Amino acid sequence: FYHLNGVLESLVHSEEWGSDGAWGGPCDEIWEGTTLFVGRYEYVNLYHTMTDWWNAFASLPSDAAKANVVFLDAHPRGNLDPVWSRLFKGRVIHARNLPSNATCFEEARFVPPGYTCPFYPGQEQCPDPVQAKRFVRFFLGAYGLEGTQRVPGRVVVIDRVPYVAHPRSKVGAPDRTLRNLASLSERLPERFASSSSSYPNVTVDVVTLVHDDMGRQIERIRKADVLVGNHGAGLTHSLFLDEGAHAVELTCRGGFFVHL
Repeated sequence: FYHLNGVLESLVHSEEWGSDGAWGGPCDEIWEGTTLFVGRYEYVNLYHTMTDWWNAFASLPSDAAKANVVFLDAHPRGNLDPVWSRLFKGRVIHARNLPSNATCFEEARFVPPGYTCPFYPGQEQCPDPVQAKRFVRFFLGAYGLEGTQRVPGRVVVIDRVPYVAHPRSKVGAPDRTLRNLASLSERLPERFASSSSSYPNVTVDVVTLVHDDMGRQIERIRKADVLVGNHGAGLTHSLFLDEGAHAVELTCRGGFFVHL
């Protein structure tokens, strides 16, 4: 919390509020409604950004509330930035780009750092299932995917590929890749068909999620009956699996996804 503490310590209380509750101080612009102030860390990593989205959602006055977002960090634009606007439906801006030093906010809410999220490793207990379902509904609703359901027998395998997440990215061969994806895609349906009558029509969908927008990513995961992937941020999408679906994590590290 030390960065957030620094922000809070820099706030100055003003005596410019009138007896009627109206602000009488100098404001070049007033942002109405709720504004969320967020300090991001791993801002282009899906897992860490999901913790920011979770905490921001938990900070809303209601699940359906519209909110502006002000980033307190100095990160350049990243691949996940458009999701903030889609989710919270208000203005999204860096603090350094605010119209003036006299921008006022009707209601300011400071979002806790992502590593305080209940599904971050080291937390003593799993997230509240009710809260988790509310968050998933919030996300699905933002992309019009409320009615999307799992398809029995559909196996989705995440392929890790190099990608440019932000201007400072150094593109190289990613680690923890699956080198036998072609043969895996061919043999899985055959193995299931020969070993279990419960899954006579198994299909395998190998996905490179970084090439899809967020809505398409969630749709593909939501339709999965089984999600398979090596340890990596893409498995954060297991949060959006439909009831009854399963996730298989290969080369598990550190329990990052056990609470999802």
